[in-house]
Amino acid sequence: MIDLTDLGSRPSDGSHLTAHQVRVIEDYVRQLLAALDLGHWRVFVARDLPPEDCRAMIEPTDGRRIAALYLASDWWTRDDPDTKRVDITHELLHLAHHDADAGIRRFFDDTGDVSSYVQHLVMGEFKTNLERMVDSLSYVIAPHMPPWPETPDPDKTEP
Repeated sequence: MIDLTDLGSRPSDGSHLTAHQVRVIEDYVRQLLAALDLGHWRVFVARDLPPEDCRAMIEPTDGRRIAALYLASDWWTRDDPDTKRVDITHELLHLAHHDADAGIRRFFDDTGDVSSYVQHLVMGEFKTNLERMVDSLSYVIAPHMPPWPETPDPDKTEP
């Protein structure tokens, strides 16, 4: 079980994706951001990896409309185009509720009398419920998003 209150990326050198793959992903993300009316966000592919047993993770920067998208080391090769579209849609939908997350965190930061235990319980429940919502919505919305582009990778040579 992943603790949704404290997801953390794992260090990596970014070699799990080629420059071409990063360009394809970031171009696709821009298309989906526009389709989801989230074009005010800038998303870039992170060099690091998401937490263990996590296919993808997005990490918005509080107070800004910038987010890092973390992808598993085998994400590009493992998943089919429809799964990639669902994954990207899912991660971008997290941006739609980022202000709600930030509001809860600000509330806890500004209240000195709520114990850290209670904060952890409330935030965990909030994040779990949001994750379930985003997961359900991503499967409904993804088929209406632009298809995943299948482009040959000039950085990789075929045997």
